[in-house]
Formats: sequence, C-alpha cells, structure tokens
Amino acid sequence: MTFRQILKRVLTPPLFVLAAAYILFEDTILHWATLAMQQITRLRAVAWLESKMAKLPPYPALLLFVVPIALLFPIKLLALWAIAAGHAITGLVIILLAKTLSTALSAWLYRVLRPTLGSLAWFVRIETWVFAWRDRLYGYVKSLRAWRAMTAWIAHIKTRLRDLFARPKRPDEAPKPKNPV
Repeated sequence: MTFRQILKRVLTPPLFVLAAAYILFEDTILHWATLAMQQITRLRAVAWLESKMAKLPPYPALLLFVVPIALLFPIKLLALWAIAAGHAITGLVIILLAKTLSTALSAWLYRVLRPTLGSLAWFVRIETWVFAWRDRLYGYVKSLRAWRAMTAWIAHIKTRLRDLFARPKRPDEAPKPKNPV
C-alpha cells in the first residue's frame, strides 16, 4: 500500500463523519431559520422591507444578496484567529454563530430575491450547477451507513427528550374506560 492509499483509508471515515455532521447542522439551521423568518416576516417593517427588496432590478438584488454574506467573512476570520491564539471554544462559538447567521440571512434573502435573480440566465445556470452538485454530495453522504446510524441515534435522542419533557397527565385527564355493552 502506498502512503497515499493509507492516508486516504485513515482520513476518509472521519471526513465523512464531518461532512454528515455539517449537512445535519446546515439542515437544522435552515429548518429553524425558516421557522424564525416566518414569525419575523409577520412584522410590518420586515414585510415592507421584503416588498421593497422584491421590486429591485436584478443586479442591485444580486448585490444585496452577496454583500451581507460577505460582511460575515471577517467575523469567521476573527474566529480562526481566536482559535489560533488558543481560544478554541470562543473561536468555535463565533464560527457557529456566524454560520448560523449567515445561513439564516442567505436563506431569507434567497427566498425574497430569487424571483428577481431568476431573470439572470447566468445566475440560473450557476444555481442549477450548485444545487446539482450539492444534491449529489448530500445524496452520497446520506447513503452512507454512518449517516443512517447518526440520524437513527438523533431520532432516538429526540424521542427520549420528548418523552422526558412531556407534560404528565393529571389523573382527571386519564382516558375513561369504555363500557363493554
């Protein structure tokens, strides 16, 4: 076996676990961000802002889509600097918060600006390529035994937590026995 084959054999499993964890994290953020944005967009000011953003021409909409995401990049660099300076937990918290904020903001802007951005043929081509690539990668990771084991474990933990925190029934709420007549 060559060094490259040994390295591949050693590094592949942990990288798959990291990819699966990342996908799970991303899916979770998108789920919660969508729920949060559904509540936030009920505010008049946010609804007004969305209506103004939806009326933007394609290139200003593109700029609006890219700029806030780009502004979070220095925050992520700050997190890496904190990790390099020996503040691993602080750096990790900053990265998680920046990733969460970036994902939530991106998903919201994409939802609002997608109809306008869809008028740019080159944007649609890139979008199609990116989503196809993402779907292939997600499909591959989700087909792995490690992914299935992890999602089963998480489902088990969710069930246990739900059972643990479920409101106990009061005696007067107990179902009454049926009369066998």
